[in-house]
Amino acid sequence: MRLLLLLTAVLAVLIAGCGDAEQEPAKTTVNESTALPLTVEREGGVAGIQQRLVVRRDGTGTITSPREPARELSTAETAAVRRALRELVFDGLDERYGPPDGTMVADGIDYAFTAGGRTIVVQEMAEDVPEALGELKRAAGEAMNG
Repeated sequence: MRLLLLLTAVLAVLIAGCGDAEQEPAKTTVNESTALPLTVEREGGVAGIQQRLVVRRDGTGTITSPREPARELSTAETAAVRRALRELVFDGLDERYGPPDGTMVADGIDYAFTAGGRTIVVQEMAEDVPEALGELKRAAGEAMNG
């Protein structure tokens, strides 16, 4: 009986603590469970690049382009992109990262990352790109270069 009373008291304290409105919301880390599928679109350059990389929840990935046949990502390429994605926290990221004001970029290559319900664009010569987002851009670019 005492054990039942003790468990009831502990449960009541736990339930009461769940409704604390003053508690700061947890940071959202983009990871396999919240962000996949990840879509990366890369466009621009002198050659008019148009590529789309998709990494799915099952661990597979594909690159498509209007000019080339679709290509499945290797296990290593998929792992590198997923590893970079796991390090990225979307909380506080801007929707767009561009070059410094007044900078003209001819034939730049821009990346658009869509995951976890958000899209973030990183333009050529972008400044102030968070390190984790830069790492995701690098990993996606290497995979797209094949």
